Amino acid sequence: MNPTTHDHLQSALADLCEAANSLLVAIDDAPVDGRTLLVDRLADSAQEFLAGTEEAAAALAGEAGADGAASRNGRVMACHRCLVEVRDHYSADIATYQRLSDLSVFASERGKGWPGWARALRVAIAECQHPLDRAFDAVVGHLAVAQGPDAGPVTVHSTAIGSVSIPPSGGSS
Repeated sequence: MNPTTHDHLQSALADLCEAANSLLVAIDDAPVDGRTLLVDRLADSAQEFLAGTEEAAAALAGEAGADGAASRNGRVMACHRCLVEVRDHYSADIATYQRLSDLSVFASERGKGWPGWARALRVAIAECQHPLDRAFDAVVGHLAVAQGPDAGPVTVHSTAIGSVSIPPSGGSS
């Protein structure tokens, strides 16, 4: 097994966990006056996102068994499954156009410190995309190296393909 491939995956997962933590911090920085269901739902989604990223890292770091290579490949596959769920959750529950649009409308209606918070939160949401893509690419690369050139194609399970589109802040769409 190529240690640099494994190191690259560990680094990508660490960056993803850091981005997920930063997202939670951004949500927690919401103005204290009138925290609403929208903010609570975002916090719940971000917490689930962080838990999934931590689960992916834990799956990769699991204990090695008697057959180190088979165990390592099993850990990488478990990590991949977790990352698919994390990516699907991010795309469906956090970085959706509707969620971001609702956030912009909400912040502009609330005034005071809410528009600044919404802008910072939109940045934190967008900043999760690259580490998520990097982690997913790293796990797929790790699987390809682990299977070797004669193993045939690598099967990647994914239901979310595309990019996140962040609507302009400060108004409705």
